[in-house]
Amino acid sequence: MIGAQPNWAKLVTQGRAKAHGIPWTVKESEALQKGYTADEVRAGIMSEKAREEQGDRDVANKEQVIKEAKKLGISFDEGAATVGDLNVEIQKVKKEKAAKAEAKKIADAEKKNKKGKDNK
Repeated sequence: MIGAQPNWAKLVTQGRAKAHGIPWTVKESEALQKGYTADEVRAGIMSEKAREEQGDRDVANKEQVIKEAKKLGISFDEGAATVGDLNVEIQKVKKEKAAKAEAKKIADAEKKNKKGKDNK
């Protein structure tokens, strides 16, 4: 078939590609052959040392990650989304929310400080 495109969503969900349009690197392929899961490799875990450094933060199962992503309002295709991709998006949203909360806290403190100066 001329011009046929690979089904990237299927390749990603099967762990046969890193992400849409992105194949595994040689190092990542070697880690997969050694028995590391696709989600571990996507998270950068490609050695026992990296696994130990990961500590108690186990790679969560897909259902838990999907539930958390939905709770945070992240839109995605459940068939194509990987745990690694969703974890990245979840972390982005959490960082954005934390940054907004910190900015609000600073603004409130500045407003309170300005009020105190105005009352003197």
